[in-house]
Amino acid sequence: MSLKRAYAKGYRNEKRSRELLESEGALVVEARGSHGLWDLVALWPDTDQAAVVQVKTNRPPGRAEMQAMTALRVPSFCKKLLHIWKDRVKLPEIIEIRKALAFAACAAAIGVALIADPANSCDSWTELLHQECHLTDLL
Repeated sequence: MSLKRAYAKGYRNEKRSRELLESEGALVVEARGSHGLWDLVALWPDTDQAAVVQVKTNRPPGRAEMQAMTALRVPSFCKKLLHIWKDRVKLPEIIEIRKALAFAACAAAIGVALIADPANSCDSWTELLHQECHLTDLL
């Protein structure tokens, strides 16, 4: 398969993952342009939950990429998800990467850093954005 076709297939599957998350009520930001670990950042405003999502086509991530995703720490309200789309299958295999070994994971995927007072404990992303925690644009 040509590189152009592989890129197009990956792009389509990222769109499919976005549509799936939005159908579950999430607000979704595409982060693939950042060339980071995560392709999508999803926020569920009604539940104060968040997820960072890596989308793959027909194969799981390589060992180094999986180690990097596993090692990245996220806040308790944020999940790390892997969507693996197989050819001719309507839904992806969804794997939650549970082992949490930078508080900034959700925001880093979209090019911003979360700066928080270490004494402040934010239990949800809305609390994080609206209390004493604030966003600093890295762009």
